[in-house]
Amino acid sequence: MKKIISTVLAFAIMGTMSTDVLAYSNESYYSVPSMIQYTIENDNMGDIVNRHQLLNQENEQVATCLDCENGYIIYDVNDCIIEYSPTAESPYANYDDIVYYGGPLEYVTEENGEFFDITTGNNVSDFDFEPIESSEYSIQTFSSTSNIRDVSWTVKGKTRLLNYNGGDLNACGSLATTILLFYYYDYVSHDYLKSAYANDPQKAFETLRKIIEPQKIGTNYEELTSGIEKAYKQVTSLTSLETVTRRSGDYWGMTYYNVNALNTPVIAGLANHPIYKGHWVVAYGTKLRYNGNKIIYKWYIVNDGWGNDNVVINSNYCDGIVYLTKCK
Repeated sequence: MKKIISTVLAFAIMGTMSTDVLAYSNESYYSVPSMIQYTIENDNMGDIVNRHQLLNQENEQVATCLDCENGYIIYDVNDCIIEYSPTAESPYANYDDIVYYGGPLEYVTEENGEFFDITTGNNVSDFDFEPIESSEYSIQTFSSTSNIRDVSWTVKGKTRLLNYNGGDLNACGSLATTILLFYYYDYVSHDYLKSAYANDPQKAFETLRKIIEPQKIGTNYEELTSGIEKAYKQVTSLTSLETVTRRSGDYWGMTYYNVNALNTPVIAGLANHPIYKGHWVVAYGTKLRYNGNKIIYKWYIVNDGWGNDNVVINSNYCDGIVYLTKCK
């Protein structure tokens, strides 16, 4: 597929596919699936300013990224939305050459035959990615978006925008824990951080990292939860704290419960991240998209740990959550 789509091709597509519309920007036409266009307009993302074909390691296109005036949106070859943000800058905004994609929050470029994570600068040896098809609901072809509506829920407070990853610090689990504890400190109880850490998030992060991720190679669920339960005595004033892991059942629903009923975020694990095993983010919101009464999308609204919030991730790409309980 050519990177620049001609006006003639765009009108030809319009003549055969009712799901496509045209978005006008900078005197260029972009053929955009109707569900993508709905998202751009509904979330006030402005005009499309650039388009990137996203390749896998075999140089096959697996997704498309649209850079917008406000935010970006990434969708797969079946026009299913993988991730988007109406506020964060596109991760590919400064790249016009060939770029790659390893799944949610894994943005890759190539230099002299080597692949690098755009966000952290880390070398990436393997980022094989295939879009995940939902077994719970299907993305249909829509001739109209008149029956589409979104509903979202977020915690009442704001998560801290911290970014201490990168270089040799593959410590996203420790950073997610830091962000989570600071939310609890800000909105639940000051017992969640000792005074020595409450005014120094980086010190809290470094202390947690040495306990949770001393090898700097990331963590799995067991390592993260056991690390949190070991570390809390060091950084908090709590007398007890336990973690709960959900990797089966409706963990999107449990996230919704934590957010809506308890006003607390959770740590969510993103599947198949090539560097961090499971990349950890803080989910502070949930979102549904309906077609009439049928759910067609479930999303997590996350703090990505790289200084951005309001990043929306397709629930298909989350493989579990971790949250706090029995804290006193």
